[in-house]
Amino acid sequence: IRQEWEALGLKMPKLTYWCVDSRNNTVLDLGPNVTLVSGASAQTFQMIMQDIDGIQVMLNKLNSDRYDVIK
Repeated sequence: IRQEWEALGLKMPKLTYWCVDSRNNTVLDLGPNVTLVSGASAQTFQMIMQDIDGIQVMLNKLNSDRYDVIK
């Protein structure tokens, strides 16, 4: 898909692969603007809708009050 869009001079939109049943994470391209999420929790849906990537989710958790005692 990326090559086809580039050949037409278009900027590829962001793609999110969502593996709801969390059994198989086969993704053909994890390049720029491609995200893979798995699971069917409300938090996963919120993350997708707010366009938050996995690194940011991890940092938000690590910087939360819960882990203040570790710092």
